[in-house]
Amino acid sequence: MKNKKLNWYTTGGVEKHYDGSFTLFGYIENNDEEEVMSYKMRYMDYDFKEALDKFKIDLKDYVELLKDNNIYTHEAYLQNHWRIT
Repeated sequence: MKNKKLNWYTTGGVEKHYDGSFTLFGYIENNDEEEVMSYKMRYMDYDFKEALDKFKIDLKDYVELLKDNNIYTHEAYLQNHWRIT
């Protein structure tokens, strides 16, 4: 991989639950458009905008953690995820 860069994305899906909570989904990919990791989080007692803002911050934080640990592929993530989670 020549240019080590990670991008994060939210997916369009939202899973609503019977208790009023919902789950957001996203992923992080490398410059070769290969998924490095997927991410989901369940939110309770938040409105959608506030939860989405928190979710985006989490994804950005994970990008920094991956970069700090030199993780740019899914295989590297699987071998090292215990260090960053």
